[in-house]
Amino acid sequence: YDGFDLISIQIMDAKQPQAQKQHVCIYLRKNLLVFIGKYGEYLSDAVEKIKESRIHDMGVDDMLYYILDIIVSDDFDALELMEDKIAFLEESVVTDRRKKCIREVMGFRRDLREMKKFYQQMYIICTQILENENGVISPGTIKYFKTIRSKLDRLMNMVISLRDYVSQVREAYQSQVDISQNNIMRFFTVITSIFLPMTLIVGWYGMNLKMPEFEWEYGYLYVIILSAIMVSSLVVYFKKRKW
Repeated sequence: YDGFDLISIQIMDAKQPQAQKQHVCIYLRKNLLVFIGKYGEYLSDAVEKIKESRIHDMGVDDMLYYILDIIVSDDFDALELMEDKIAFLEESVVTDRRKKCIREVMGFRRDLREMKKFYQQMYIICTQILENENGVISPGTIKYFKTIRSKLDRLMNMVISLRDYVSQVREAYQSQVDISQNNIMRFFTVITSIFLPMTLIVGWYGMNLKMPEFEWEYGYLYVIILSAIMVSSLVVYFKKRKW
């Protein structure tokens, strides 16, 4: 607006991206910086650090930069921790130690979606601040806001990279599920193949015809031995093929 800037931020906790965000409005003009809202520990800590810094010549634009930098200062650590969790989840999927990891995958995707929205919001804010249409930001402080914008750009790239990583983990999980289903189908196929010849023998000797084996003293034993040989042969064959 003419003569002042009004900034609205939904502050996110990078450790709990899906938690309720704190809405803060910032009023900025020459020599005046006002915060309105329940800004929580982030801005409180920033204000205390400014008081402890003993920098008496700090302008309101410097304070705004300092506070915006505090908001995202620990986010790289949070993203690296999330990357470690995703890597552990990927290892768990491959080693089949977790059967129900799809919920964790969806949780990571929701976290990353919230983080992406937050960093896009902050990136737009920094870009508009750098336009400096009201001349509130001094030329010496412009470079610091460029630094924050670059940091936000890197954070967004990390989020996008992690989102792709999560998608790969989900695909790996789906591949494991497909492999498990294929193994089950292969098991039942092998069982069916082993006992199929016995079904043929039952059908053959179940015909309402007078066969020579019916009169043979060892006919019953012959059918038993024949069935056992066929089943054993198929089992040995499948083991050699590693089926």
